[in-house]
Amino acid sequence: MSELKMMTQIGHSENIVNLLGACTTSGPLYLIFEYCPYGDLLNYLKSNRETFHKTWSDVIKDNTFTFYHNFNQEEKFRDRLVTSVSNCSYSGLLPTPDICDKSPYNWDMSSGHVELLQAEEMKYQNTRKYNEEDLNILTLEDLLSFSYQVAKGMEFLESKLCIHRDLAARNILISSGKVAKICDFGLARDVENDSNYVVKGNARLPVKWMSPESIFDGLYTIKSDVWSYGILLWEIFSLGVNPYPGMPVNANFYKLLQSGFKMDQPFYATDEIYFLMQSCWAFDPRKRPSFTELVSFLGYQISNTESELYQNSKNIIDSLYQDNSQ
Repeated sequence: MSELKMMTQIGHSENIVNLLGACTTSGPLYLIFEYCPYGDLLNYLKSNRETFHKTWSDVIKDNTFTFYHNFNQEEKFRDRLVTSVSNCSYSGLLPTPDICDKSPYNWDMSSGHVELLQAEEMKYQNTRKYNEEDLNILTLEDLLSFSYQVAKGMEFLESKLCIHRDLAARNILISSGKVAKICDFGLARDVENDSNYVVKGNARLPVKWMSPESIFDGLYTIKSDVWSYGILLWEIFSLGVNPYPGMPVNANFYKLLQSGFKMDQPFYATDEIYFLMQSCWAFDPRKRPSFTELVSFLGYQISNTESELYQNSKNIIDSLYQDNSQ
């Protein structure tokens, strides 16, 4: 019953697995949660390793017709946006935005224009989402998106004074549209047969994901969740490799951790993302970033990546079709 009380107090957020209902009338307590069809993030990354592309160049070359069609749709949507806003006045409260990069909600429009653009944008985004899912493609953009979404979910939990204590890829579920949702916060878990949970005293603990203060002092705070988030980032950008590969949890492991040892940069992480991981692993909890700061940093990374990916991909497609037309 304590789990149900906690879940109802937390409320709903896009990036947590939300409680839909509960059966409390008789017998055992049953909780009903959102269905996430793609399972946990750890296995999702592992099963899609073969389809991962660090850049979109290879994706487009392998799926030229589909992506040509999608980019034509995107250009048509942007053309409709430009046409619509040409009849509207900008509020002038902010610097004039680049129409191709900004949402229509930044504009002062009549309600009719807003509703039209909302419908057009939703239709386009849904088409793009399901086309990408059908192709079963995993990209650097997806890894950044998962990282951002988990940080958003943790920012929400922090605002509700909820500490997760077991943040890891196995406890993130993937829903339709590649939406990442945090699960298993504050809930009892069967860890007896999971090798990730190591016996320490009378408990089985996910030691490789735990902060030094949690391991050595039994102290759990939102900053210890930030440490675990850094380990989760390492899992994401290694595409599901177990943290501290080849290192058993023993006395030597604990000594290394106390000495300030940090894992090497995972293969698919940029220098900026690895810097972020290292900041999460500051031995002093006070020096670790907040989840709000992590959200801001990753949002900036995604913004830059999306702009670059769109332009590079469009150039490749234009080049391919110019070659074919000659």
